Amino acid sequence: MSGVGKAVCPPPQTGTDGGSTLVPDLFRIARRLRRSGGPAQIDVAALMLLHRLACEGPRRPSDLAADAGLDLSTVSRHIRSLDEDGLIMREPDPSDGRSFHLSLTAKGCGLMVEALRRREESVARALTAWDDGDVATLHRLLGRLADDLDRIDEEAR
Repeated sequence: MSGVGKAVCPPPQTGTDGGSTLVPDLFRIARRLRRSGGPAQIDVAALMLLHRLACEGPRRPSDLAADAGLDLSTVSRHIRSLDEDGLIMREPDPSDGRSFHLSLTAKGCGLMVEALRRREESVARALTAWDDGDVATLHRLLGRLADDLDRIDEEAR
């Protein structure tokens, strides 16, 4: 008999530590935000890179990878795709002719702004029935979780 329809690995453990019950909800949120990107569907990692370039200005690929906490090979794949789509441009590094800086094009900026706007609108619609105190608590706790995850990542390096 074939293995169709049978689990190929045991179900995840559901502990009381919070992580095992929170991660599926975070997956649902990420999936929903991805879908809310509208016609300008863009990979979340690529969107993050565009956002970093918008906030920090021209960057070397290695600096962009380090800032984003991504492997350089992953960033390089995104750079190729973003460059081919006309969303970023390469400019020679004035201090090192072997390297280059990446910056946003007008098209890249427009796509990033639209993708973020759609995601922000989706979150705002979801929070319309929430009182201000609950929204503030969510913001505080998500920031705390992000900070703690960053700290753990730094400690692991």
